[in-house]
Amino acid sequence: MARENIYLDWAASTPLRPEALAAMKDCAPIFANPSSPHGQGREAREKLEAARAKVAEALGAEPMEIFFTGGATESCNMAIKGAVFAALAKSRSKPHIVTSAFEHHAVLEPVEWLQKMGLAQATIVEPDGEGIVSADRIVEAIRPETVLVSLMLVNNEVGTIQPVGEVARLLAEINKTREAPVLLHTDATQGVPYVFTSVGDLGVDMLSLSGHKFGAPKGVGALYKRKGVRIHSLIHGGAHERGLRAGTENFLSICAMAEALEATVAERQRERARLERLRADFEEAVLATIPRCDVNGHRQLRSPHISNLYFADLEAEALLVALDIAGIAVTSGSACTSEKLGSSHVLMSIFHDSKRADGSLRFSFGWETTEAQLDPTLETLAASVDRLRLIAGKV
Repeated sequence: MARENIYLDWAASTPLRPEALAAMKDCAPIFANPSSPHGQGREAREKLEAARAKVAEALGAEPMEIFFTGGATESCNMAIKGAVFAALAKSRSKPHIVTSAFEHHAVLEPVEWLQKMGLAQATIVEPDGEGIVSADRIVEAIRPETVLVSLMLVNNEVGTIQPVGEVARLLAEINKTREAPVLLHTDATQGVPYVFTSVGDLGVDMLSLSGHKFGAPKGVGALYKRKGVRIHSLIHGGAHERGLRAGTENFLSICAMAEALEATVAERQRERARLERLRADFEEAVLATIPRCDVNGHRQLRSPHISNLYFADLEAEALLVALDIAGIAVTSGSACTSEKLGSSHVLMSIFHDSKRADGSLRFSFGWETTEAQLDPTLETLAASVDRLRLIAGKV
């Protein structure tokens, strides 16, 4: 009998939650444009605003602070470029951004683009050897012309939790003496399912999230923008999302995302504890079974759904293929960079060692991951490492 496929790439995407599917079926007959003034349009608007209220409640925000987008990549672009464009409209000095070297490309590439276009300056802060960015180093990089700090909540490759709340507290003190406050944005894409509590607890001005990381369809996300924070729109052509994001809203996906997020919040504490035990058992077994193997990133300050492991003396891509042939889905980095050649920029920023970066795999877990799936994974993994090291003459 063929072995069942095992999916261990939950940090890349998740299956559709039953609650999300039910919401899509429930809302499917409502096809009118939410911006239309007639009764059917108002019915769609009521559903849309009910979804907005659910997302806001899950984040500890107000409904008027939630803006629906096409995903976290768009949300990050809106926050970063929007803040810079707003600053440029008020001052002749070139705005300055502070961010980290191992952010998702949804943050790094907008910052690089702004620099390339001569619209902004940036300071890129590297993480330490355990994958943690120092809050003090972030704050030390702030200049008079700094308008934005963008620091991810959870790193998408190694799972380390970043000190966003600490940065927020330090910024609050700094902003007391500044005419124009430094805004704080966090890409919380990986943090929302397991480590996030509320925007109030974090103290951020803006937060980006993506629905397909917690059981909603792909192509829908949200930006939290604190009331009073002003940024410029990137997309023009209508008054949708209170003028910040033109274009008819993705109605069905938004309704689904609201239900998926509500279900995620309801089980967050239980799932976090379960996955912490599951990952600990998995890593202990891997380290005990496979020689010359190590965990990448801080052992404690991590989201429970990510385990990034280094296997010395082999190429992770070959190991990934061996696991894939056996029906086990893992990845060697971010899914959003899988078509780009080169070592993981995340692991390079931590270790500055291409051999370590190229010898590492990310295993990520979710609500359907069980211990019964990890036993055959370990068996296949150990056999594949032994075989590949033998072929390479590195036994």
